[in-house]
Amino acid sequence: MNYKVLSDINLIDRKKWSEFTNEHPLGNAFQTPEMFDIYKSERNYEPVVVICESNEGDYCGVLLSVIQREYNGFIGKLSSRSIIWGAPLIHNNDEDILKLILSEYDRIVTKKAVYTQIRNLWDTDNLRCVFEKMHYIFEDHLNILVDLNKSEDALWSEIYSRRRSQINKSERQGVTIRIFNDVKLIKESYDILLDVYRRAKLPLPSIEYFKAAEKFLGEKGYLKFFGAFYEEKLIGVMYLLCYNCITYEWYIGSFNDFMKKHPNDLIIWEIFKWGQKNKYKIFDFGGAGKPDKEYGVREYKKKFGGTIVNLGRYQKVHNKLLMSISVFGFRIWQLIKFGFKKQ
Repeated sequence: MNYKVLSDINLIDRKKWSEFTNEHPLGNAFQTPEMFDIYKSERNYEPVVVICESNEGDYCGVLLSVIQREYNGFIGKLSSRSIIWGAPLIHNNDEDILKLILSEYDRIVTKKAVYTQIRNLWDTDNLRCVFEKMHYIFEDHLNILVDLNKSEDALWSEIYSRRRSQINKSERQGVTIRIFNDVKLIKESYDILLDVYRRAKLPLPSIEYFKAAEKFLGEKGYLKFFGAFYEEKLIGVMYLLCYNCITYEWYIGSFNDFMKKHPNDLIIWEIFKWGQKNKYKIFDFGGAGKPDKEYGVREYKKKFGGTIVNLGRYQKVHNKLLMSISVFGFRIWQLIKFGFKKQ
């Protein structure tokens, strides 16, 4: 069969794209036309989409990435990277389709990004030889998946006893969890994330990005805002992606002053129960770091049970010179953004 690749958004049939992603067994929210629109809403983000079409007009492969930069100019160039979540989506794991898509993608991003990182959401061992031939290097990277097919009692029993105690304590202190989509609360929830990311000295998209997410994903039910409330004040939040029977932890955080009320613990537990009730099969913790490096976030997530998996990532360097100094470029960005004082 002959194929052609499409990378001009004006030539892409959004309905066909949406149907392909929705019907693909590994389809996910990160590979939807709606996510393309969200990426477009962010000033320093640039979406790149490549679609493979058969000679019969059927879509048989999709790759959506986002090129991220923190600034314009040279510092922005140093920080430019292209991130691909949960792709490429390939019909029947066809190696020829994967090669076509990666070739076109590489042609586009080589001069736009220092490197590409593919963040796997499933096991890609059956196609690793193709990625490696295209100079994508596999790196170990962990994740934690929670099976929501289990009973509520089974899920509860797998949570570490100390974490269960903190969940119970949170409830006793009057913390409640509810879903919201109010614009005012979205702004308040963004302030929480902003506080968390400032303390971690990590970049966070603008509030317009999350407003676009609510507009494009929320209206289709692909995004839920879960809030932890204490005395009617929003003190913690999780932005949860919901797609294809999987719930995915996108962003989570709580105000530091309220951490003793354990809002994050209660949010996660309530989402387990909500996901189970609404027939979702898996809760995806959204990453757990490299296996050979200590990572406090992984230790925290482990306490909720689930299975640790090594789905890994692929990385390809497009500019070796800039890559060699990009770590320093990120440090420069941190100093410009947050200053020398420790947070």
